[in-house]
Amino acid sequence: FQVFDISGGHYSHMKRERHRDGDVTWIRPNTKYITGFVSALGLTAAKGGATPAVSNEDMNSDDEIELSDSIAATYRSCVGSLLYIQSDRRDFQRECCILARGLAHLTKRNDRRLRRCGTLP
Repeated sequence: FQVFDISGGHYSHMKRERHRDGDVTWIRPNTKYITGFVSALGLTAAKGGATPAVSNEDMNSDDEIELSDSIAATYRSCVGSLLYIQSDRRDFQRECCILARGLAHLTKRNDRRLRRCGTLP
């Protein structure tokens, strides 16, 4: 059981930050998950992208090469963070579904899709 002091209008509940402003409550994901996702991929200084989708035109011939175990572990962790974020970011939902489907057979194509999501504002 946890008691929240909402007199200041800002509190956290169920891993979501909530800000009350009069009759309106703004809910957003905890920024530590977003920051952790972006830093795990080394994209803190990356230029932002317009959309999470990677088109088929952007695919390379080496996209079917399997990822190493260490990169695969980072991939799985980042997909978990994206699954948490997707309920607040509708633009991630389709890509999260595609990335989660790729967990069984991780390739460079999956990694490129994941990194594309990490460059979004």
